[in-house]
Amino acid sequence: MIVAIKGLLIKQLEQSMIIQDASGLSYEIFLASKNLDKLSENEEASLFIYHHIREDQQILFGFHSLEERQGFLTLTSVSGMGPKIASRILSSYEWAALRNDIIQSNLLNLTQLPGVGKRLAERLITELKDKLINQGSVSVNSVSSSSASLSMHQELLQALKSLGYMPNEIQQALKTIPPQNFSNDLSKNIKKALKH
Repeated sequence: MIVAIKGLLIKQLEQSMIIQDASGLSYEIFLASKNLDKLSENEEASLFIYHHIREDQQILFGFHSLEERQGFLTLTSVSGMGPKIASRILSSYEWAALRNDIIQSNLLNLTQLPGVGKRLAERLITELKDKLINQGSVSVNSVSSSSASLSMHQELLQALKSLGYMPNEIQQALKTIPPQNFSNDLSKNIKKALKH
């Protein structure tokens, strides 16, 4: 099984890239990490890989870190979550933020993810929340202490949605504001988000 690939990025496609290793073999790797689209053609790339094998096909998914790869495997352990949906989610959303949303049962944020409806979002929480807490991903104290900023985060998300912004635009803007930097004033938070 392929776990990592290092080579030259020879072609960047819409959802994948082609990397040629030192032996001359070329691999198509699907983007399963938010930051992979920042790589440039003719640049050296080193990626962790999940090698998905089925009877009719083999697909390589690429990640910047082992943590992202583990996040992908965690997502695909949920019933109804295939590797392509998990890949789309992680290519638009950081694993650390997603993990926190699952632990905090943030159904609103989870239903904004590509390919995730209310039923699948509920399944993510039901099947993964305890597992992620037990892994020590986020301490119980940090979850409870962040409830105020989480509430403001949800208010801000709803406000931006009502202003007509698309879910992916909202997520990009909200990622630029760490939860601890949320103000108690919603209008100030909206201004911070609109700068981005």
